[in-house]
Amino acid sequence: MHHSSLPILLLILVPAAQSCYADSHDVSISNNRLHVTLAMPSGLLAVDDLESGLHWVQYVPSRVARGRAWGKVTTRKISPSELIQIQKTAVRGKTIEAEAVWRGHSFQIVFKLADEGPVLTVSIDTPNRGKPLPWKPGWAGTMLMTYPYAFCHEKAGAESVVPVDEGVIYSTRQIDTAVDPRRWRPWWLHQKLSMPWWGVTDGTLGVMTQIETPYDCMFSIQWVDTPAGERTLPHVTWIGAKQCLAYRRRVAYRFVAKGGYVAMAKAFRRTEQAAGRFRTWTEKVRANPLVERLRGALDVWSQVEVTRQMIDQLRSMGVRKAVIAKSRGGDPAPAQGLQPDAIRAAVAAGYLIGGYHNYSWIQGRWIDRDPALKNAAVMQANGKFKTIANAWDAKGRLDRCPAAHRSVFIEKGKLAKESGVNYFFTDCTTTGGAIQECYHPDHPLSRRDGADQLGRALQGLAGLGLVVGSERGKWWATPTTDVFEGIGTLIEYGGSYYGSGDASHWAGPYLEKKPGYRELFLGFDFNPARRVPLFQLVYHDSVYCTRRWNQDPGRDARLWTRHDLMNVLYGTPPLWFMHPKAGNVIGTPQWEEVKDRYLQTYRNVCGWHEKIGFDEMTDHHFLSDDRLVQETRFASGWIVVVNFRDEPWDDPRGFRVPAHANQQLFH
Repeated sequence: MHHSSLPILLLILVPAAQSCYADSHDVSISNNRLHVTLAMPSGLLAVDDLESGLHWVQYVPSRVARGRAWGKVTTRKISPSELIQIQKTAVRGKTIEAEAVWRGHSFQIVFKLADEGPVLTVSIDTPNRGKPLPWKPGWAGTMLMTYPYAFCHEKAGAESVVPVDEGVIYSTRQIDTAVDPRRWRPWWLHQKLSMPWWGVTDGTLGVMTQIETPYDCMFSIQWVDTPAGERTLPHVTWIGAKQCLAYRRRVAYRFVAKGGYVAMAKAFRRTEQAAGRFRTWTEKVRANPLVERLRGALDVWSQVEVTRQMIDQLRSMGVRKAVIAKSRGGDPAPAQGLQPDAIRAAVAAGYLIGGYHNYSWIQGRWIDRDPALKNAAVMQANGKFKTIANAWDAKGRLDRCPAAHRSVFIEKGKLAKESGVNYFFTDCTTTGGAIQECYHPDHPLSRRDGADQLGRALQGLAGLGLVVGSERGKWWATPTTDVFEGIGTLIEYGGSYYGSGDASHWAGPYLEKKPGYRELFLGFDFNPARRVPLFQLVYHDSVYCTRRWNQDPGRDARLWTRHDLMNVLYGTPPLWFMHPKAGNVIGTPQWEEVKDRYLQTYRNVCGWHEKIGFDEMTDHHFLSDDRLVQETRFASGWIVVVNFRDEPWDDPRGFRVPAHANQQLFH
């Protein structure tokens, strides 16, 4: 994805017949759908949606929070001196051009309505793009620039829908930091969110916020004071691109009169399609027919050597399609942990097979072997490399610069393909954390160019004829990546409860006694009432998505049915992680004790995925007030109703869905 820098346009306000000027008064613009008013000097916007009849308003943020640990979130008041001030405006047709000041620096802000329709775009620029600004990394909203502000409506904006991994729902009326410490943690947008947008909605009406320049931006939820009381709303907070504004920043607001978060997701999908950044399964299969093997495939990870006997047993148990990967060190020998006979048998069976790699990190032990590897690492602004502690290497690690990924991916991908495998999994590359600024003289890089470089590296693997997988998943990687392992897990809510660095990381049990387990892990990650399939509404017909490998369904049998039902609802495949300490390694005596339940999951979930796995998800909605009965629809005409309740659901259409079950329909 290439982002070209726009030329610097100095804003010169020239009198014209169609213009009106304001130094201290509110100004307005309109089109056939929206009437927009800009308040002076606060910069607050008010929008009348002429279709819905709603009046949307903004409030300056009053408080912001920081802290990530349970019980350790603190808040800070935002002082007026930290807010932007509008000094002068000019109205030209459907556009307001404004001069503004923030921390003593001049900015130009343009508010532009579409010729027709419900879209308002706000762009921020400066005549001094290359001049360092007073960015102070720290609390988003207080030491960085938060603008434009969030829109609020007491009824229609009661909830926020946010693509944290698959997607979550937050109440804008929830103001207590003790309830959910993860919500208040500000972080880089490209790392925290799977897509650069969010919305506030009542399920039908709402406002979508889409960040069109997302790589030098933070996502933060901040408090505002409204006549009805304090509310918490998602805000866009700009950060420096190598300490400068560097280029024009842009946000688009879309006002939704029907369809709620589904309409928002589809609007984002259309923008990606129009920009040529969206690739369907049809396009991916045309480029690499092996991608077809993902439809209806079971995702199998193995902590032990993958043998021919394992492959033969999978086939004998009726597993028609599978993605089989061996977890191992991040810099493995080609086909390490995969018996040659197993590779040949898997490929012949119609499976995908490969191994785990992690070249987005440069482990300390690798540097001991080859000190020159440091030259590929991200260099900080102070000219130093940052060593990062991790559970897999006592010597820590460096991060590989995005610009240094492609060559190593091509080299390792060729070696992998020569071994006979047809699948390549690269960990961490698409988590968002791989996108960083780099000051190395041999490969300097901005964040927004980082996504382009990583995309080129992933495309290099795909160009070798390999099916490509990576961790977690982000919008910018969807054209080049076929598998996102982990996006089905809300990692911010589940990650603290796996264990770390030993067998407990994969095999369990979950850390139930750790504070917040019920509120965060069960309350969000495994709570369908707090989740929404935003990512699937956009990319179900483009990327094969799973939960994290830490979440084998047998890890906690009490959650097994919920695993299956959530996969069926979202149209995503199940994941097995074979580990000796989990007692689920195929071919062992322990496997015989759990085999039937695993195969039940395969038949129920993968059988459904074979029907709809490559379809666009066209709709999702809640059928019950408690949100435990839900429905999704797919482009082929298939519909599924899932009942997470403890009692049956009698559907008005004349069928009954038993407790903890689903009903599949064809329309």
